[in-house]
Amino acid sequence: MVGFDLTAATTAAARRGGEAPNATCGAAIAHRATTNPMFLRAAFERLVRDGFDGDEARAKESAAWGWIRGAIAKRSSGGDRADAARAKRMAKTEDDGTADVAERAREATRVRVSTFVERGRELLAIERAREMEMAAETAVDREDVEDVDDESSGFVSEESSEFGAAVSGLRLVGATRGSDGKALLVLRAADGEAIAVNSLTVGDRVTISAYGDEFASADESADGGAATFSSEATVRFMGDALNATAKGRYGDASSISLEYADDEQALARALSGLEICLSRAPDETTYERQARALDILESIPAVKRSKPACLRVVKTIFSEDRPAMWRDARDFYGGDGAGFAAVPTKSLKRVDAQSLATKTSFDESQVLALRAAASTNYPVVCIQGPPGTGKTSVVVEIIAQAAARGERVLACAPSNLAVDNLVERLDGVTDVRAVRFGAPERISAAALSCSLDAKVSEATELFFQTQRVESSETSTKLRALMDRYQKATNVPKKQREKLQSEIEALKKKLKTTVSAGTKHRKASQAKILREANVVLATNAGAGMDTVQQLPPFDLVVVDEAAQASEPLSWIPLVRGRRAVLIGDPCQLAPVVRSLEAVEAGLARSLMSRLMPAPEYLDDEDDGWNARAYASSGVLTLTLSTQYRSHETISSWSSREAYGGRLRAAESVRGALLRDLPGVQDTQITRIPMLMITTRSPYGRIPAECNERRVGGSYINEGEATTAAAHVLMMLKAGVRASDIAVISPYAAQVRLLRSVLAVALEDVEGADAVEISSIDSFQGREAECVIISTVRSNARRGVGFLSDNRRMNVAVTRGRRHVTIIGDDKTIMGDAFLRRLVEHIEANAAAVIPRVDLFAPVAAT
Repeated sequence: MVGFDLTAATTAAARRGGEAPNATCGAAIAHRATTNPMFLRAAFERLVRDGFDGDEARAKESAAWGWIRGAIAKRSSGGDRADAARAKRMAKTEDDGTADVAERAREATRVRVSTFVERGRELLAIERAREMEMAAETAVDREDVEDVDDESSGFVSEESSEFGAAVSGLRLVGATRGSDGKALLVLRAADGEAIAVNSLTVGDRVTISAYGDEFASADESADGGAATFSSEATVRFMGDALNATAKGRYGDASSISLEYADDEQALARALSGLEICLSRAPDETTYERQARALDILESIPAVKRSKPACLRVVKTIFSEDRPAMWRDARDFYGGDGAGFAAVPTKSLKRVDAQSLATKTSFDESQVLALRAAASTNYPVVCIQGPPGTGKTSVVVEIIAQAAARGERVLACAPSNLAVDNLVERLDGVTDVRAVRFGAPERISAAALSCSLDAKVSEATELFFQTQRVESSETSTKLRALMDRYQKATNVPKKQREKLQSEIEALKKKLKTTVSAGTKHRKASQAKILREANVVLATNAGAGMDTVQQLPPFDLVVVDEAAQASEPLSWIPLVRGRRAVLIGDPCQLAPVVRSLEAVEAGLARSLMSRLMPAPEYLDDEDDGWNARAYASSGVLTLTLSTQYRSHETISSWSSREAYGGRLRAAESVRGALLRDLPGVQDTQITRIPMLMITTRSPYGRIPAECNERRVGGSYINEGEATTAAAHVLMMLKAGVRASDIAVISPYAAQVRLLRSVLAVALEDVEGADAVEISSIDSFQGREAECVIISTVRSNARRGVGFLSDNRRMNVAVTRGRRHVTIIGDDKTIMGDAFLRRLVEHIEANAAAVIPRVDLFAPVAAT
């Protein structure tokens, strides 16, 4: 190899059409020091200059560059030696003309996976660093702590950008012990008001920061010093601790209880009288599980002797016919899938069109989804479920039918809420024996009975009840004997030795009892897991050792798959023989906090990567005929009938997001608010969509309707009062409060809306049932009447988060019979996508009215 010019060999290979370098070049790479970034940079520069005439984009996409990057990825010395040996073998077989086709195919897959995984590790590290940075910034600087926002990407949600910021202005009011003996700290707002908990949830790990002179160090100013405790706490409870009433899903809390692992009394003394801030700590466990999943993924193609259960899934996803790359994709369709061809429905496995779970019938596209999920000749199935198409019912049925066929299923989703929804829907379904993994405090009350902890407790209750009685009797005898022994100072030695022997025997009995209890609990848990045929957990929860050590699953189902980053999706996928990904890439994307990671592709889900864009599909497919498409082992389809929204609402979404392939069911096509019992027929209740512009008829914006930055978020006071007036009008027209939802993309505006509506509707009975939420939190839900406060109003016509088309698609499609958009139409129409929305409202027998008209009487006819 002396004198061998690697970069020259690379260039020569590139001149032959961009194919991978020859085996001699491969052997040279394998023997070279592989951790030298200067070498990698030099190789790339020469490849660009001599092989692709300075075109970096083409060079990056070439097979030559992918081969080199895979070969020089950082590995252990043992891996390098293995690569060197493999390269030598391949060089020899090439020279002899006796190459093993299977070996070459395996090596090609290994290189593709290795290259992809290496970049994935880099992006995970970038995201982790950003999380730590945000947490540190929040802990040090409490100014505007409730709203830390970065709209530079127009993509990262405000809820994700509020990651580090949580709750400030708290005071410690008590330190106690819970029923389980764990230390609890109880916090309340210093001003006595309700606590706006923002994006914190029960089970989150938080860092406690305290502010005041006592905490100022020598080099800190006495009026702003912050001390961050090294020990973290866990949010145990949010709500009314005095009355043990948990807060609602979107409500504020009167108190927050933290579980603290160390000396809570010492901490309570240190915190006494100081202002406290809680910031969410970086999730190290999820990061480590994603990294481990990528490690497992990288190892799969190299295994020879025993084929891993997920090998077909991995080989399908990393097929040579499909690009394997990380790339930015912020529009509706970010798929790299190409070469899709329509699949005859008759080639798919036949299933019963009547639901095992609900005993109702499915429509044509839903039946097609069930048939696709049951067809074992496709290792990966992607099912797109647009809003209102019955996606959750299909997911539940896929799981139920798989269990009925005798398959073991691992069902996951990115959030606990989505997993609990599946658990509740599967409860009582014939042949389903479900177990829910996860921390009890993160599981809903309705799903808690299916949790592993609850099932083990139920199975061992009688045993431990008997054991407690026996242990109590033994402990009583032991205390009596020890008391006698203490008093037996003037008794014969043999008698004392006898007492000592009896004491030791009782101690041993107690120890044996404890050991027997541990063994019984483990045996009960093993029996429950052995008998369970459906295991449910979050994607991250599937990385628990207990789940990873279970036998491989026949089927892995990932619900809300488009909201999971690719590393997060691989945690459950490495455990299954087949995979079904179901979600909607046209709705909210995975939460990624680093803009750099977003732009590099970490925010693109695996499902999005595998799905085809509409232009790759059959031109004759208009959505009226259910159709599935296949490409190299990946089968994709879209649920095509929505049962939620009026046709005017859904037709906009269908055209903008789903290529015109989404149709409204007859039952909802013309449904309006006036058709509801008790609702009057007014100018508003008879139209499905309404735009209330905050501009006057003369084009001016009132001062109160200008956007205002609060901390890192935005509010619009004029829009808040307009929303309150509109809600009041709806209530007077007979619309029930529980049928109304007010949503906004900004957390600060959500809090303002709650405050303004609470005052405006104070005298209206039951008005507190009006739902007020962020757009992101309201995904997956619906209401008869949805009111959207867009907030933005500025001279530059910037729309911030609304520029993410998927977020507005979610917002509009929450409404069943009516959607009202409140905002500055001039600012909104500065974005092409939103302009088409306003034009759609104007063109479809809906209305655009100025804000001042809202406060004029609306006559019933």
